[in-house]
Amino acid sequence: MDIKREIQKQNIEWRVEINGIELAPYCQMALETMIKDLEFPGFRKGKIPQNLAQNHFSEEQIIEQSALLATRKIAADILAQEIEEWMGQPEIEVLENNKDKGLVFILRATLLPKVILGDWRKKINVKAQLPQVKDEEITKSLNYLRASRAVYRAVNRTAQKGDFVEVSFSGLAGGVQVEGLASRRHPFILGEGGFVEGFEDNIEGMRVGEDKLFTLKVDKSWKHKAVAGREIEFSVKLDALQERLLPEILDDFAKSLGAFKSIDELKASITEGLLAEKKEAEKKRFRLAILDQIIENLSVEIPEVMRKQEADRLYEDMRVGVEQGGYKFEGYLTQIGKTQEGLKEDFMRGAEKRVKASLVLRALAKELAIEPTDEEIQQCINEELIKARPPEGAQKIDPDEHKAYCRSIVRNEKVFEALEAIVEQKAKV
Repeated sequence: MDIKREIQKQNIEWRVEINGIELAPYCQMALETMIKDLEFPGFRKGKIPQNLAQNHFSEEQIIEQSALLATRKIAADILAQEIEEWMGQPEIEVLENNKDKGLVFILRATLLPKVILGDWRKKINVKAQLPQVKDEEITKSLNYLRASRAVYRAVNRTAQKGDFVEVSFSGLAGGVQVEGLASRRHPFILGEGGFVEGFEDNIEGMRVGEDKLFTLKVDKSWKHKAVAGREIEFSVKLDALQERLLPEILDDFAKSLGAFKSIDELKASITEGLLAEKKEAEKKRFRLAILDQIIENLSVEIPEVMRKQEADRLYEDMRVGVEQGGYKFEGYLTQIGKTQEGLKEDFMRGAEKRVKASLVLRALAKELAIEPTDEEIQQCINEELIKARPPEGAQKIDPDEHKAYCRSIVRNEKVFEALEAIVEQKAKV
C-alpha cells in the first residue's frame, strides 16, 4: 500500500494506492457481505454456498462493494493516526478501481484553522455589572397584567385612543395595490397598533361602519421595505369598536391573579422575575465581553466552507422560526424587503465572527484541559430531546450529530465557567 500525505492551506489530502493482491481480501469480504442479504430457493437467508451465490453478482458489483469496504477501512485507519484536526466528514474520491490493477482513491478533509491564543489571560479585564430593577419596569409589567384582565364592551360613540377596534384596510401606491398591505377586520388597541405614523390618528373620531380615505408619506426608515419612503393612499373601514375597561391596581387585582394576598406581594414577585431575567442577560453580556477581548486582534483564517455552513445554519434557524410562528417565509422576506440570496449574504457577513468565537472556545478548552464527561453529554441530550419534541413524521435527529452538538454545548459552558473564575480571581488581586 502506498500513501502520500499533503497539506495545502486549509485542506489535507491523502492519495492511497493498493495493488490487486492487497485488494483481493476486500473482494472476498464484499462477496460475503452481499451473500448475507441474498435470498435463494431451498436455502435460508445468509446460508447459501458461495459457489452458488457468486453467480448472482457481476464482477462490477463485487468490485464496487470491495472499494466501499476498502476505502472506509483504510480511511478510518489513516484518520485514527492523524494529529491534525479537521471539520465535518472527510470526502473519499475513487480514481481507479480494478480487480487486477488495484484501487486508487483520494481521502480529503478541510482542516480546522490553527488558533494561537497567546497570553490571553492578560487581555481580559471585564467588569461585572450589578443588575437592578427600576420602578418603571415594574409599572410596565403591572400594566401588561392589567391589560390581560381588561373587560370590553361595545359603545356607540367615536373611536378614542385605548379602544379595541377592528378595521378593514388596503393601501395603494401610484394606484397599485401594495403587496401585503391589506387586511380584513384587523384587531388592535387604538394607539398601540404599531402602524405607520398617522394611520391610527386618522381612525380616531371614526364611527362603526364609516369609511375613510387618506394619504400618508411613510418614513424611509419604516421596518417594512415594501412601503418605506413611499406615499400610500389608504382606504379604511371601522368594523367594530369596544371600550376597554382596565381593573385598578389594588389588592383585589393581585388576588385575582392567583397566589398573591396583596399588591405588594405581586410587585415582589414581578421584581424577582425581572431580576432573574436581568441576571441571565448580564451573564450572557459578561461572557461575550470576555470572549470578545480574547478574540480582539486575533488573526484566524476562516475557511469559506465554515462561513457558509454557519450562514446556512443561521438562515435555516430563521426560516424555521418564522414558519413555526405561523407565517409564510416568502411573505416575511417580502415584508423586510429581502430575497433569499440577500439574506444569506447578510448571514455570511456575520458568520465569520461566530465561527471565530467557536474556534477560540475550542482552543481554550484544549488549553484548559476541559472535556465533558459522558454523563454530562447524555444529560444534555436528554434535555434537548425534551425541548425539541419533533412532530410526528419530522426528519429524525442523527444521534451522532446530536451527541457532537451536545458535547460542544457542555464544553463551551465549562469553558465560560472557567473564564468567569479567572476574571473573578484577577479582580481579587
